[in-house]
Amino acid sequence: MVNFTVEGDPVTYTVAVMPTSIQVSVQSQDRYGPPGLFNYNCTGFTQTPALNDPRHVYLVATGCQGPQGFLDDNGRLTIP
Repeated sequence: MVNFTVEGDPVTYTVAVMPTSIQVSVQSQDRYGPPGLFNYNCTGFTQTPALNDPRHVYLVATGCQGPQGFLDDNGRLTIP
């Protein structure tokens, strides 16, 4: 999936569900955020509604390990 920043920069999310883990790759071309390729190994998924539109749901990878770039302090990675 490709998401675009407010400035129009692409951020690509790739998810692979494996038998014992979930692999998430984020390729960011964001001029104002962390650019590059970020790979994460995660243990699960959950959903959370968007604050500005509860009809829109974000997929959240949980129990993630990898570079800090797109993880929150609890090891979660939100996929818009």
